[in-house]
Amino acid sequence: MVNKINEFSKEEIQFSEQSRIDTKKFKEIDSSKYNRELKNQIDEINSQIEQMNTTYNDLQNRLDLLENTVRSGVSSLKFNEEGQMTSVEWNDGFRHLLGYTDEKDFPNTVDSWKNSIPKDRREALVDLFKDVTKLKNGPNITHAQHPMLCKNGDIRWVDAVSKSLRKEDGSLEELLASWNDITAEHNKDIYIEQIETIGKVFDFCYYIRLDDHRYVNIKTNDYIESVDIKIDADPFENLRQFTLKTIRKEDQEATMAFLDSSTLQERLKETGISTLEIYSPTVKAWYRLCFIGGHKDEDGKYTDVIYGTSNISADKEREETNRQRIEEQLLIFNSLSRNFRNVYMLNIQTGIVKILKKAEDYDYEKILNLDDKKFPYDVVVNHWIFQRVHPDDQERLFQDLSLENLREIFSKQDEYLGNYRSFDNGKYHYYQYNFNKIDDNGNLIVGFQIIDDIVEEHIEEERKQAQLNAELKEKTELVSSIADL
Repeated sequence: MVNKINEFSKEEIQFSEQSRIDTKKFKEIDSSKYNRELKNQIDEINSQIEQMNTTYNDLQNRLDLLENTVRSGVSSLKFNEEGQMTSVEWNDGFRHLLGYTDEKDFPNTVDSWKNSIPKDRREALVDLFKDVTKLKNGPNITHAQHPMLCKNGDIRWVDAVSKSLRKEDGSLEELLASWNDITAEHNKDIYIEQIETIGKVFDFCYYIRLDDHRYVNIKTNDYIESVDIKIDADPFENLRQFTLKTIRKEDQEATMAFLDSSTLQERLKETGISTLEIYSPTVKAWYRLCFIGGHKDEDGKYTDVIYGTSNISADKEREETNRQRIEEQLLIFNSLSRNFRNVYMLNIQTGIVKILKKAEDYDYEKILNLDDKKFPYDVVVNHWIFQRVHPDDQERLFQDLSLENLREIFSKQDEYLGNYRSFDNGKYHYYQYNFNKIDDNGNLIVGFQIIDDIVEEHIEEERKQAQLNAELKEKTELVSSIADL
């Protein structure tokens, strides 16, 4: 049983044993002072006193239970001498708690209770119930907080207290239980935990009620506390004062509009979140201001919000570094684009390629029935290799230009070059591809240029070298033949 209790705590089912009620309302007589004959009579009297105490405790248990059920449901389960359940009775208070009307839609059976326990908690609670009913001389009072499934599918949290009335041998005679609705309290605790968790994300955080602008300062810091402002009962006024003293002038108008509570509902309407990025010259840092919607009323309007600020300077620095790197790479490729027939931006993580410059004789949109300047890389490159690349180069190019190979290459280096032959304007041409890494997010700039002149020059050099080698060989053989004479 102890193992099961530990298991419940992991599943957020709280279970605890309270002290056993064993009141000695009527005191027994000490028979040791009397002779044997009187002692036997006194022992018989003591036996009756013990029975009176047992009856009194049972009645007290029922009275305590009655006091606990003023706002709750109640149930009674009775057992015979063999420990078998003989009757189950759920009162209408318990039925109404779960949205049922009477015994017709919630019969007096254990299955009615079992089926009202959410599936992910059912086995644990049923095992606990079995242990309580079978264990002799177990705790007289048990206490558990757990969810129940209502008739309409809603979840209602209950505080269940059961009291065991036992026979002389410790076996169970009747199990009485009360069920209190603690849903509001439970949800409140969860909401507080959520607010505290959200607060950890921010450098500064307010919880604000929108009806009367009451607020709680969840998190602050030394810098916030050092700014000299007149603390107001309205949190939005505090935020406006602080902002005017700390941000640059060009951000002030937008920030005042962002802190306008009269437009907040509309801004939270779609996503439940409203953000603004500003720069604070006093601390030389970028900040993101954020409103997060909380509960909603019957009209769908937010009743409370979380306001928080977070330092995003590191993110801004990375964005600026990447932007400068992209601009530098684009500048390089723009200067080289006179020689490059096709220039693309490819993300090897997403597999999406964007056309920056393309050859007029190869129209991806029309050929592949695409209607955008962004395409799936695998579709484009596979079609291009099949249609344009020399058959002897296709297998090699499929491997060299696969996303898997590119990811492997650019995990170790920043540039990748290669050659192939492609059919353009009625004949095959020699091409070179050039892949350049521009950031750490998988973005590459890709260029393709004709290198016929370079290849032809190389071929011509090889031809001349071969001719020279042949002439040298001829002269060497002539010298050797003369020497043999």
